[in-house]
Amino acid sequence: HSMAPSQSSRPVVCKLSRLAISELIRIDRDSTSPPWSERLFEQEFKNRYATVYGVRHSGKLVGYLVAHHVLGDGHILNFVVESDFRRNGIGSYLLTEVIRDLFRRGVSKIWLEVRVSNEPALGLYSHFGFHRIGLRKRYYSDNQEDAFVLELSTQEYFARLRKEPVVGIEHQYNSESSRIDSSLL
Repeated sequence: HSMAPSQSSRPVVCKLSRLAISELIRIDRDSTSPPWSERLFEQEFKNRYATVYGVRHSGKLVGYLVAHHVLGDGHILNFVVESDFRRNGIGSYLLTEVIRDLFRRGVSKIWLEVRVSNEPALGLYSHFGFHRIGLRKRYYSDNQEDAFVLELSTQEYFARLRKEPVVGIEHQYNSESSRIDSSLL
């Protein structure tokens, strides 16, 4: 069964509060990586440099992204979309809105680590203009897998936008401007 979004059930990106921890834990169990503990989520909500973004579809939280914003750098720590909602544009929509929000807040580059075997994620990040700047050996504790370090600069992102006005699949949702709901849900 397809979970393709329709105009009536357009996804909404929002900044989450600790009230969403049980939903975050539910989504995280569906991840390809070892799930984060409740304590780890609590620490992120207490960290003044952290923002936990969520994406809701028909009111249900179906994905989240944790990012740090320190001294002009953005760091994506975790990005998970529920398996039933993968590969239909919702992750691209969330990533687009987070990138825009971080750049608006003065970030000049965004970086992240990704498993070397995670081809869908590598494809998504490449589409957005992220490129490899390094390798972290045995980065993941569950299986000692290496991680690529990827980076995206504001210049690369906006140069890409000029060439290809629609980055990701945001046009599916007619995104004229950023739509992050600033209320804490």
